[in-house]
Amino acid sequence: MKRFLTITLASVLIFCSGCSKQAETNAPDTSVIAQKYAPESSIAVLRFSSVEKLFSTFNIKPESVMGQEVSNDRSEMTQILGFDPMDLTQYDQKGFDIKKEFGFVLSSFQADSSGIDNSKADIGFLVPVKDKDKAYKYVKETLEKNKEEGMNVSEASGMISITSDQEPGFLATIKADKEYMAFNISMNTQQTAGIYFDCKKHLADTPNYAEVAKSLNLGTDASFYMDFKTFFNAENEKSLSSISINPMIPQNEMKALGLLKSYRGIGAACDLSKSDLIVNMAAFIDKDNPFNKLIENTKSDKSVILGFEKRPALLFAFMVNIKEYLNFYLDTATEEMKGEFESKTAEINQEWGIDIRKDFIDILAGSVNLGLYDGGSINLMQYNAVVNFNVTDPAAIISLIEKTKARTGITEIEASQFEQMFQIQGDGKVKVYQFYAGVPVFIAIENDNVSIISTKDYVTDILNKSNAKFIDKANKDIAPKLKNDQNFFFLDIAEAYLAAKNLYMFYAGMSGQDNILNAEADKFVSNFEYIYSGGNFKGEKAVSEFIVKTKFTKPFFIALQEEWDKVKASQTAEAEK
Repeated sequence: MKRFLTITLASVLIFCSGCSKQAETNAPDTSVIAQKYAPESSIAVLRFSSVEKLFSTFNIKPESVMGQEVSNDRSEMTQILGFDPMDLTQYDQKGFDIKKEFGFVLSSFQADSSGIDNSKADIGFLVPVKDKDKAYKYVKETLEKNKEEGMNVSEASGMISITSDQEPGFLATIKADKEYMAFNISMNTQQTAGIYFDCKKHLADTPNYAEVAKSLNLGTDASFYMDFKTFFNAENEKSLSSISINPMIPQNEMKALGLLKSYRGIGAACDLSKSDLIVNMAAFIDKDNPFNKLIENTKSDKSVILGFEKRPALLFAFMVNIKEYLNFYLDTATEEMKGEFESKTAEINQEWGIDIRKDFIDILAGSVNLGLYDGGSINLMQYNAVVNFNVTDPAAIISLIEKTKARTGITEIEASQFEQMFQIQGDGKVKVYQFYAGVPVFIAIENDNVSIISTKDYVTDILNKSNAKFIDKANKDIAPKLKNDQNFFFLDIAEAYLAAKNLYMFYAGMSGQDNILNAEADKFVSNFEYIYSGGNFKGEKAVSEFIVKTKFTKPFFIALQEEWDKVKASQTAEAEK
């Protein structure tokens, strides 16, 4: 049986290894597998536009993958399969098609509360064929030739079946039509590959898949779709909540996972031909889902972190109702975790003379932001950091500061001192406090915005309403995202690299290490502009994207490999001197 699974895995890997010099045609609007083969009950689909496109993208060759050498000894695999899996010309000889979409389908899943091993699942692997009869004959002969003792291979009505004397719940079946061959592995269900050819309705016909497909091109180079509502149906939710699979997933985490049943469809898609790496995602969530409480009565306000003149190295924005988020967390926590949280909270309240929930958590308005600026001036004594959040009651946050100042050493800076300290006259609208945490740290409160600032010059920027704002000069492709997305993470590569160099050079100097952030590293990093991850949730739809913005002129992974090869070549040349 282990040998059979090895053969099956090797067959899968065939379609994950190879190379091509030909260009791929444009992707369809959706997945052929979802339209014609995956049954409507299917839970998830992972698919790729073609083997040819996938492996030209990752520059996979017989001798290397992404420029990294691979073992030349494939004799055992070649003997088992009957041909060299790294030679694409031989795929055609076996009847397979490397130019068409292939993918994996989780067509059914039924949890069993007695244990995960007793649960039922059907997993399909859909492989495109050029010549159905040739491919079918090849697979049958290969299985017959390599079957082990206790492994049974039979054929009936154009379908190959594989069973095991040692594992009665296992059944693998293989069937083909003129376009695709389906490998189906049945765990405790006895379902066959016929499900992919006999079903009347398909996944693409379902409303959950259709609404995701309207927001994403699920027929692009690589895509994933999952219907959590089908996965967490009433029967599965009940079984999964009581199933014991510790320590893999503790019971409280399983309970939290069950909340995903509100997601009726979620998808991700990526076009591998672009010079930037861009992954688009969309999810549709039931209106009465528990996550709506996390954004109800919240305010998204990024004006402070977007209002500084200095160029940011890093920006982070997060919109959430902290009070509801805490309730959400405690609702899915174990009793032990809840008890520990309450005891720690009581301890803090006692020591600080406050009620942390009433005095702080309950007054947070929902917008939490972070910014690091001017990477070239960041060092061990200056972080250029700003942590910003909104409150519903500014007077309450001032009261909290007054209650804790005996322990924190916080003192208010009078407006009369602003010109001496910050070189600007105050207008009376901003209150500024100072305390020491190894270095001076400032708190600025303006209306409902509270900012904790590690560098004095940035207090000046907050006080100076006429200062220029970097967001007004930001690239037009990123500025709208920073302004409009509810949540995001943004890393300016150039500024972040300057900061990293400053900190690393200090560390290297103290430890006596050679500086590896040399001219070649500088050149490599200069190929990248920024990393961005952000999105929005409104009504029943959530959308997000992940971007690695580059200066490449070739597809992302090909260009990345070429630039990395230059770095390695330079290191080799330097070592040989």
